[in-house]
Amino acid sequence: MTELRRESLSNGLELSFVDRSNRYFGDYHRLQIEVHIAVQLPKVDTDADDFWSVARRVFGDHLTLVRTLERMGVAGDQVAATREQLVSDYLQHAVPYLERPQSLRALVAGELKRRKTGRRYG
Repeated sequence: MTELRRESLSNGLELSFVDRSNRYFGDYHRLQIEVHIAVQLPKVDTDADDFWSVARRVFGDHLTLVRTLERMGVAGDQVAATREQLVSDYLQHAVPYLERPQSLRALVAGELKRRKTGRRYG
């Protein structure tokens, strides 16, 4: 498990890319990169915002979400380039969404819902 890259977003989210790839047959590799999204939950002095109070009760001061990027059947000579492309594509497409003002609340709300329903996806 090797950390490939770390990015700090303008809204305080921290992204960490961790390589969990392996060779599975001959010279073919399964590239698997975990994206760890560290969310620092805002401090709430009053009970006016019940959402953040509930979130802090459930998760504490911070929450780490994990997303997985995967590509199968990558030839050995293409591993480094494909790995960089996976990270680059994720940053290009996800960062504009993650930096939106409402995304922090949406990420936490989604995780609260998953914990409540016990479902991994939505």
